[in-house]
Amino acid sequence: LLPNLKRSKQPGGARIVQTASGMHVLVNGHDLIPTTSSANPAASQPSDSYIHGMKSYGNSKLAQIFHARRLTRELQSQDASNTNPVRVVSTCPTWVRTKIVATSMKAFLDLLGFSPDGQGMAPLLFAMFHPDAGTKGADKSIDLDYVVNNPMYMANGFGVLNLPDIVRLVVLNIGAGMMLGIQKFYASVRFTGSSGESYDVEKQDALYNWSQEAIKPWI
Repeated sequence: LLPNLKRSKQPGGARIVQTASGMHVLVNGHDLIPTTSSANPAASQPSDSYIHGMKSYGNSKLAQIFHARRLTRELQSQDASNTNPVRVVSTCPTWVRTKIVATSMKAFLDLLGFSPDGQGMAPLLFAMFHPDAGTKGADKSIDLDYVVNNPMYMANGFGVLNLPDIVRLVVLNIGAGMMLGIQKFYASVRFTGSSGESYDVEKQDALYNWSQEAIKPWI
């Protein structure tokens, strides 16, 4: 697949676009890296803990962003002279009318969520075709590798709060619920920053390296 992507004639190079989520802000990334007491990340371990369960979705989405940024560096190091590099972009469609929520909430999501074949897919198309997606910003200090569907999205502010896990989970879940109620009034696709922790290169590398070993039996 990668050789075919590198041969792409799309201006600016081919794109690897994934659907992440603003809910990656629920976690700080500590559970995604191996520790001295375990060869595997805590997020990969079975647990009956309520908090572990609540963090699972956030961990999966932060892991996607970690991998995307690590893969970007990997591709750049493999082919530094390529003028048409493969770009990696993560998107957050916010609330979309899917089956992700429990049956008890589905009526609210059907009423307030974006249509999956309309505004809900706008961030994916934006990431696929915007000429700057996956590049540095105009001042070269911002990575344009994260696309959201709402101008009120403020995930990049939560990485500095350093809240206890349970407080962070409660506060951000309430915020996500409020976003569902108003998102249709402020729909707008744009680049933005993800959580502060999602830029942690050490955690990105640790998860990527562990993942490479974990999948070896299946490749």
